[in-house]
Amino acid sequence: MLFPVYMVIEHYVAVVHPMTYLSLKTGRGRLIRNISTGLAWVCDNMTNTSVTFDVILRVQASIFSLVVILPLCVYVLHLGFKQWKSKKHDPSWFVNYSDFFAYNVAVMELVGCAGYFALLFIIFYDYEKSMVFYELGSFAWYGQFLFPVFTVLEHYVAVVHPMTYVSLKKGRGILIRNICSGLVWVISSVLFYIATQTGFESAPAAALSAANREDQAMLEKT
Repeated sequence: MLFPVYMVIEHYVAVVHPMTYLSLKTGRGRLIRNISTGLAWVCDNMTNTSVTFDVILRVQASIFSLVVILPLCVYVLHLGFKQWKSKKHDPSWFVNYSDFFAYNVAVMELVGCAGYFALLFIIFYDYEKSMVFYELGSFAWYGQFLFPVFTVLEHYVAVVHPMTYVSLKKGRGILIRNICSGLVWVISSVLFYIATQTGFESAPAAALSAANREDQAMLEKT
């Protein structure tokens, strides 16, 4: 599963960032390649161990988030910070709504990565408590769904109602943007609290639990 992802990332960097790609052919690039390959082999060989299928999927999700998602989020926020630093004194500059929503998703993903990082250390010692950290890792799932919806709405207004879109670049538009973003954070926080207090499972956690039940049923049949 991971090796094709690595290949896609390599091709993306080679096409979009050719100078960075050339600089990664030696030294640091080889180190990243070797670490990524080792993690992929660890994930693959875990299927031959005695741990449950549920644990394997959780650990693989954690490793994928830390190896792929975390660097991407840090890079996105780094670009946003550089843009803000270079244009913060320009009175005509404002953060594009799509970029603003992307930054929110990146921050949410960082929260999820923190949960996955803790999950790697606790899942083999206390499986029940690890569920809390997995739900924290799934925290960004709701933002991944809702923020793109707002981005699509922004593009729709920009194309179909351009005059309205221009009028919403400041004042009322910024207020609406902030309220929408705040609602996503509130919804994610409330659902995370419900998941940890009542045992309700988020969509990713429910999918893994269902996979675990199917795995156990197959083992019982054999």
